[in-house]
Amino acid sequence: HRFTRFGHYTEQCGGPSAVPELLIQSVGGVVRVSPAWPKDKTAAFKNRRTQGGFLVPPASKAGKTASVVVVPTAGGKLRLLSPWPNAKVQVGDTKATTLRPDKRGIVELTTKAGQELVFLPG
Repeated sequence: HRFTRFGHYTEQCGGPSAVPELLIQSVGGVVRVSPAWPKDKTAAFKNRRTQGGFLVPPASKAGKTASVVVVPTAGGKLRLLSPWPNAKVQVGDTKATTLRPDKRGIVELTTKAGQELVFLPG
């Protein structure tokens, strides 16, 4: 009973933490949307927080990601694993800009706190 007198801390924490990892991951400074969610299932959740202070509502429809919305709470560098071979980003009401993922499929851009970034297939 090292953690508590009733001894079941790990069981209480293990189950609830597994589902968010299916929906979004941000290990090593790269945000991955729906990395382990079943491809044939629809997912829509609100505001998962990632490393770097980004709020991301993961969303996919039957294995296809129509768009990804990211809202930086602090601003800074965002590195996103693109769900598409080519991607576009729309910042606020501006026209969408084409992004070129690197050889690993990661797009990178500098953000400001409170911006709404909408990533779309390119």
